[in-house]
Amino acid sequence: GRLTDVPFARWSMVLLPHQQVLLNVFQPQYTLMFEALLRTPKPWYYLHVLLPGGTANLDNEEYALPQGTFAELGAEQMAAGRAGLQDGDGPNARGVQRRAGARASLCGTLMEVVDVAWQADSRLAVVVQGVCRAVVVRATQTTPYARGEVQRLPDVEQMLSALCASSAWLRRVRAWERAAGSEPATGNLNSEPESGNPNPASEISTLNSASGTNEFDSAPEAGVLSAAFQVPPSVPSSASAGALSFLNAAPISVQAEARIMMAAAVAEDVVWQAYERERISLGNAVPPAMCTFNTSAAEACLRRAVAAVEAAVEEEVRAVLARDDGGRGG
Repeated sequence: GRLTDVPFARWSMVLLPHQQVLLNVFQPQYTLMFEALLRTPKPWYYLHVLLPGGTANLDNEEYALPQGTFAELGAEQMAAGRAGLQDGDGPNARGVQRRAGARASLCGTLMEVVDVAWQADSRLAVVVQGVCRAVVVRATQTTPYARGEVQRLPDVEQMLSALCASSAWLRRVRAWERAAGSEPATGNLNSEPESGNPNPASEISTLNSASGTNEFDSAPEAGVLSAAFQVPPSVPSSASAGALSFLNAAPISVQAEARIMMAAAVAEDVVWQAYERERISLGNAVPPAMCTFNTSAAEACLRRAVAAVEAAVEEEVRAVLARDDGGRGG
């Protein structure tokens, strides 16, 4: 769910996910931004972030975006502060630079450019669609326009669906690895083990354990959503199964499980975009305020969704196992 080197449009208006609008781009900073974006391969994503006062406040410290790894250290920020590292120290061994300004908006909407027309007076007419919520992780450039890393923020429904899918995938792999004595799984994973629980929503997630709640177990939607993920994962290759046998030896940390769940949620979101946001082109009429559904894409999206989520879960599990960042601890 992390996107790097994304341009930011910091305007004084609000745009929401699934909203679509025809932009009249005339400010030099943003004509430059869109022209640079359009020279890159599709999809043409940028982050729309609210900035009261617009371009007049681009260099206002109160609205400054976070810079450096200080922006993404999370709990380590406190340790960095205790070590004597302060805002404005500039890059150093930890790359600490600057926190966000006190009035900076960091949560915005990931937008996609779907059509564009160059005007005779150098203006750009750009049709954009809201993809999803996203948050600024850190800025890597501030002038003439901002760029940086952003994190997608899937909706609650997608996160619940992703929890069901990732829990089911991990549980099945663990069960079949145990049955095989931690040897590479070669059995049929297309059915639940006899001792397995067929409902992935009832899996006791480490995320729930950490919060002291089982809200996903009791959510009325859980049974409905989990039904969409009853198609089991494919049989791993010998190399994959051997690597995943580690899952029996130690629990995945809360942070690692969150990354796996996020990967599943983003994969599902990407698949359904073809259905949720019908493509439009520039014409004589102003586009509708909200995206319309492309009903012809629904069946194809449904067929692809489960496979895409499972592939994302396995890929992120591989990444977790390859890291030395605490993915093995609880």
